[in-house]
This record gives sequence, C-alpha cells and structure tokens, in this order.
Amino acid sequence: MPEGFDQSVEVEEFNPYRAVRIAQSKFEENSIVVSDCGANLCWVYQSYLPDSSFLFTAGGNSPMGYSLPAAIGAQLTNPKKKVYCFIGDGGLQMNIQELQTIVAYNLPITIFIQNNFGYGIIKQFQDAYFSGRHFATGEGYTLPNFKDVITAYKIPYYSVRDINELKNVEIQDGYSVIDLE
Repeated sequence: MPEGFDQSVEVEEFNPYRAVRIAQSKFEENSIVVSDCGANLCWVYQSYLPDSSFLFTAGGNSPMGYSLPAAIGAQLTNPKKKVYCFIGDGGLQMNIQELQTIVAYNLPITIFIQNNFGYGIIKQFQDAYFSGRHFATGEGYTLPNFKDVITAYKIPYYSVRDINELKNVEIQDGYSVIDLE
C-alpha cells in the first residue's frame, strides 16, 4: 500500500458503460432517451437495458450534435414524457446554441455530456490511420469549460467525476446538464 494512501475513501473508476446504467436507473418510466454518435452511441446502445423507454438515435448516419435538437423535438411533441439526452463533448459544441431553446421553452430535458475531452472517436481514427498525428484533437486542443457555458444559460450543471458521485446525483424536474467527465 503506498504511503499516505487513504483506504477510507473508495473512488470507483469512471466507466461510461456503467455510467449509462446508473443514469438509466434514475429515469422515469416510459421516458424518451436520445443518443448522439461516436463512442457516445456505442456506450448507450451497448449498455442500456431494455425497459419501457423509447430509445432512439440517427443510427448509421451519426451526425455529431444530433441528439440535442432531437431531444428538443421529442420533448415538444411529447410534453408529458421526460426526455434524456446523451451527447458527447464534441457533439454538444455542434449545437450548443440549442441550450437557449431549452431555456426559452422551459423544456424539462436532462442532458448527459459523455465527456472524453476532445473528439474521442476522431482521436481514435487519427491514432489508427494517421500514426497518432492529432489535428484539432488531443493534447493542446482545449474544449470550453462546459460549466461556464452552461451556467451562462442559467441551466443547472453537475460535474460527475466518479461513479459514486453519479449514484448521488438527483435528476431535476426541469432542465439540467450532468457532465460525465
């Protein structure tokens, strides 16, 4: 055991598949769940357990940022259902202006940012096909501070850095963003 290691604090490594399952356990029955593209799509579709929710995505088209406007459309056409949106950090930037739409129409959408800090699937392709030459991704490429951006829209924001924190997060009745870092 390393010197100074505190055994009383148990931090469980963040696992995006497990995060989806924990988030799902907090969802209302018969809700609508919208997933984006890339790793986000894989994490949701590979770990979401069958239930009464309506789960959808753009599938093979995989347009970055799809899930945020799709969640807005789902909420507007189904105002009595709760809508949950899973989006990546890159996808959120594609349609970040839609946060204002959520606020303006007071849409009770819970957004989960599956944050892999800069276009994770694109980085993976750059590693596989371009010998790890990262362009507009990776080290030195800085995403905005989502807390600053989201709170500027006056949207409740929660940063979750380990699984135990996610277990303690309560889903709001209105709109909110949970950043799974």
